[in-house]
Amino acid sequence: MWRPDSALIARFERELAPLLQGALERGPFSRPPAWSSGNYYRQHVGIVVEGRKIVYANGFVPSGQGGVSGSWQTQLVDACDGGARYFGAEFDVESGRVVSLAFNSEAMQSSDLSQ
Repeated sequence: MWRPDSALIARFERELAPLLQGALERGPFSRPPAWSSGNYYRQHVGIVVEGRKIVYANGFVPSGQGGVSGSWQTQLVDACDGGARYFGAEFDVESGRVVSLAFNSEAMQSSDLSQ
């Protein structure tokens, strides 16, 4: 693992925001989500996959009125069967592109993201 700096995370987020919003608008959900890409909290981590630096984003929309506790900033938020409420995305540092986006059970590879 490695730690991406704030400038790299900002670069990732600039690429991710429109892709995420587009995926929410046309996604395969039983009904469209009541939130937008800006409503997701994100956790970022640097990983290496096949020798390539990747920034991974773990995104989630808090459920209920209570929001989230401060522990989300230090502990991984993990969910199963959360649908559009949770996503994971990968940003390839070298190419500067989001290479995958997956809602809790619907994966979209880079070729699907440009649609």
